[in-house]
Amino acid sequence: MLTLTLIGVTLIFSVRPAMASGTIYIRADGSIDPPTAPISSLDDITYTFTDDIYDSIVVERSNIIIDGNGHTLQGSGSGKGFSWNSINNVTVKRTNIKDFQYGIFFLTSSDSNIFENTVANNSWAGIFLVHAENSSVFGNFVTNNNCGIGLEIEVNFNRIVGNKIVNNSADGIFVNDQSNHNSITENYVAGNAGGIYIGPLPCSGNFIFHNDFINNANYQAIIASMYGEPSINTWDDGYPSGGNYWSDYISRYSEAQGLDDSGIWNTPYNIDENNQDNYPLMEPWTPTPPTPTEVLEELIETIEAWNLPKGTENSLTSKLEEALHALDKGNENGASHKLTSFINHALALRDKKLTEEQADFLISDAQRIIDLINE
Repeated sequence: MLTLTLIGVTLIFSVRPAMASGTIYIRADGSIDPPTAPISSLDDITYTFTDDIYDSIVVERSNIIIDGNGHTLQGSGSGKGFSWNSINNVTVKRTNIKDFQYGIFFLTSSDSNIFENTVANNSWAGIFLVHAENSSVFGNFVTNNNCGIGLEIEVNFNRIVGNKIVNNSADGIFVNDQSNHNSITENYVAGNAGGIYIGPLPCSGNFIFHNDFINNANYQAIIASMYGEPSINTWDDGYPSGGNYWSDYISRYSEAQGLDDSGIWNTPYNIDENNQDNYPLMEPWTPTPPTPTEVLEELIETIEAWNLPKGTENSLTSKLEEALHALDKGNENGASHKLTSFINHALALRDKKLTEEQADFLISDAQRIIDLINE
């Protein structure tokens, strides 16, 4: 409440957050409906929040990026935050999504990316995939939902990587009904009612390793079977890479010992007769940070995927390739110098040949590479 006094007259009024009127649509032609919604796009590819939004967003256009830019998408306890059906290659990033039934829900979709979002207080699930394939859910903070991340009905060949999934009232990760050949790795799954639940309809060929399952109340992992057909999955990456960290390991296998100096226990962790972690980790998983070369190569691929004018693309990638060449020669100072030149070039192209969002992304990633070189 804000109070303002003018010449003896007191005015009292409420300051309310920006409100969108009804569901927002990103239409197949690239338009935003209603056009007054606080989302901007200069190219019908990247859509950026300019304020918090208090309604759902339905995506009807493929091959787009939705950048929440740190803003919030908030519901009133029902519906879906972001949703799309039979739409492909949708990226949702940097958004705080809360107070829906589903935070993010996509159906019959491929090649989508969900990353660096906070997804909280959704009554059914934080992030839920149905009939989805070849998509990535990575680097999200998923908390205080019912289910954290769910894969339901033929969700195949997806990557669930590097998420923090904590304090959800049901399972941290739920996999069901012929959801096969997914990679579930490097996730921190803690303080949920259950860690990972697979079934009751069979799911096989999934790779589940380098996760931390810590103090989930009822179980760390469970396989359920309704009709007797088994789920058979891989729970480790072999020796010496290892499997998962299980907080209840010592209480279950009190006589186990370390295997050489590998940081791996010498006794497998059994989930059921068809599923065991052969190389359980003695300590929580610590990922190996990417090398500067890996991040540089990834950044070049990103620029090439933007379909920029060839002159603009070449002016950017050539500087990164020069930095790569310097790293290959062991000239770290030269690589840092080339990357600083790249940052200055991206700044010069900002709001000209590059959108503000593209330039900021390039500058941030280039600085990240410089920091990795200097570590």
